Amino acid sequence: MDTDEKEVSSQSWNKLQRSLHQEGYREGSSAGRESTFQKGFDSGYLQGFQVGYELGLHNGILKCLSTDVSNFDSTVKEHLSTVQSFEKPSRGLCVVCSDEEKASKNGNKETEGEDQTAKNVSEVIQEQKKALTAAKKSVLTDEYLLVLRTTNLNEFINTC
Repeated sequence: MDTDEKEVSSQSWNKLQRSLHQEGYREGSSAGRESTFQKGFDSGYLQGFQVGYELGLHNGILKCLSTDVSNFDSTVKEHLSTVQSFEKPSRGLCVVCSDEEKASKNGNKETEGEDQTAKNVSEVIQEQKKALTAAKKSVLTDEYLLVLRTTNLNEFINTC
């Protein structure tokens, strides 16, 4: 083999090696990203489902209690009138989804890539926890808890 053939062979080998390295990096990065996203989705889905279920349960109780208030004393009726149900618990409380929905309503045309890099993952997780806590607090007011105790429904809820 002469020098030219060795050089061409070496260049071809180096080019193939670089190409395989880049492809391997790309696939590994993609697999890692998908795995991380899936774990985050699974965790968020579980949290959202649990809170959504709880809020839906309380909405159902409020609806039932509100249909026939004739058996309640005036204090319970008064407290019940101040309690508000949570809007659309079936839609969930996803912070990212609500941000995207707000942006689309406002006419912002951010691309998905820009939106994803705008916030750190830990920031999104913290915002999600705050949203879940705020939603529960908006429903589980002192007035509502008093109504539950008065009607003995708090014992029923504890068994759910």
